[in-house]
Amino acid sequence: MSFVVEVLEASSHANKGSDVGIDLGIKKQIALSSGTIISRSNLTRDDEIRLACFHRAVKKRQARNLHAKIRNKRLDWTHKTTVQLAQQYENIFVGDLKVTQVIIKNKKISKGILDASPARIISFLEYKAKRLGGKAIKVSESWTTVTCSECLKKTGPTGETGLSVREWTCSECNAEHNRDVNAGQNILRLGRQALSREPSFETETSRPIL
Repeated sequence: MSFVVEVLEASSHANKGSDVGIDLGIKKQIALSSGTIISRSNLTRDDEIRLACFHRAVKKRQARNLHAKIRNKRLDWTHKTTVQLAQQYENIFVGDLKVTQVIIKNKKISKGILDASPARIISFLEYKAKRLGGKAIKVSESWTTVTCSECLKKTGPTGETGLSVREWTCSECNAEHNRDVNAGQNILRLGRQALSREPSFETETSRPIL
């Protein structure tokens, strides 16, 4: 039995004017521009030994049930985390992580990306924010990891070797950065710039009709 329920969207957000930039990752799923890191363990990796045993023993039902359990845990965490963010911030700016491009470039981390589910996090943030009277806006994350959020110089570690560097110091202004939080702060800056260029409802409706 199923029910159709109409959920009304809030006319305004409870925390008017609050905003945050979010950098999505693999080991640490969510890094906020405020400095907060929100993460969970890799649920697939946690149970990979049990899954391998079920597959070797051709226990299809047990393997299917365990896959469903992992999927439900992942969904539960994503739902709870995104609703908390949507409740806390009116404007959520999130990096538009190109999952398929990353997988193609580095197949070694593809399992981690699929477990982190960044696309699902973005999707959940978009509809939950809208329902609560806020916005979730995707921002290009190009260069956000290597750009110093203080002086805006591209002094951060680059290339595949740079992926393992989590803390770095800007060679221009000596600002110390956490790689993911710094990216979140750049995403926040870019998001605010994009939002300031959006025409307001009042501006649009106040134009004379010719």
